[in-house]
Amino acid sequence: MGSFKSFSSKCGMAVIVVLLNAPMLFSSPTASISLEPRKITVGDPIEIVIDVTADDNALIIWPTEEQFAPAEIISVDTLETTGNSHSIRYMVSLYKPELTELPELPVVAKYDNRMDSVMVFLGDVEVVSVIAPEDSLSDLRDIRPPVKLGWTWQEIMPFVIIGIAVILLSVLGLYFWRRYKRKIGDIPEYIPPLPPAYDEAMRLLEDLRVRRLWQDGYIKEYYSELTEIIKRYMDGRFHFDAPEMTTYELMLVQKKWSKNEKEAALIKKIITCADIVKFAKFNPTREDHSSCMDAGFEYVKLTKPLFEEHAIVEKNDNEKPVAVENE
Repeated sequence: MGSFKSFSSKCGMAVIVVLLNAPMLFSSPTASISLEPRKITVGDPIEIVIDVTADDNALIIWPTEEQFAPAEIISVDTLETTGNSHSIRYMVSLYKPELTELPELPVVAKYDNRMDSVMVFLGDVEVVSVIAPEDSLSDLRDIRPPVKLGWTWQEIMPFVIIGIAVILLSVLGLYFWRRYKRKIGDIPEYIPPLPPAYDEAMRLLEDLRVRRLWQDGYIKEYYSELTEIIKRYMDGRFHFDAPEMTTYELMLVQKKWSKNEKEAALIKKIITCADIVKFAKFNPTREDHSSCMDAGFEYVKLTKPLFEEHAIVEKNDNEKPVAVENE
């Protein structure tokens, strides 16, 4: 029993010693500052050094840039830590000529299980203007005249892009407007005029001659194209539906249209020879092939209009279009 009382007494004394030394075990951080100079010209740098003494295991959280307002931070440098001493240097500046009171800054020491803070008072800084009060602003002059800078591609490109966009939008707008107007019938669709029947027939006949169909054994195709060229020429020249007519109908119309027996003989020779080739599988001689081609050229030349035909057409409700020849 006596030994238990002695042990209890010793424990109580130990607790009292710990409680009495707690402030020494967990000491609060202390801070000091150095600020130079206290009077500056607008824009000059001010050096602020903050020294904090805290336990070795403390993590120091320094003031942020926003907390220095109205001062503006120029640079921040963390100085070398020695033992339990921590230091940081701020270079700041002020740009308004007046007596400026700098704000209080909090410095935080963060430990594993607690945080302590200390406030740092910066005090006042006098900021004077670069222009003395007795000086007149009218006496200020430029050291050199203003330099006119040229345009750069970065400045020109937005205008170029806007110009191209405006042109493209204008073209698209015009296209859709004309399409809409054409759809409702305000603007007639342009149809290029057909070439004169004579020029077209001569071109097609020469093209057929150059292709040498009958020489390569394509006899039926040769006569089919030859008759098609002549019929389309008669349709364009005399304005009757020759491509849809039979040989008999075509000869009757030809006799009514022209009293020239030579023209009728040329047409009859071409159409008859083509019919017996296509329907009777007749194989003409080389002379027949050449003479039919020559007959086609001769017929087109004999019936060539005296004046150029233009794409001026008069239409009646119940009649085929009639070409108008102009002198």
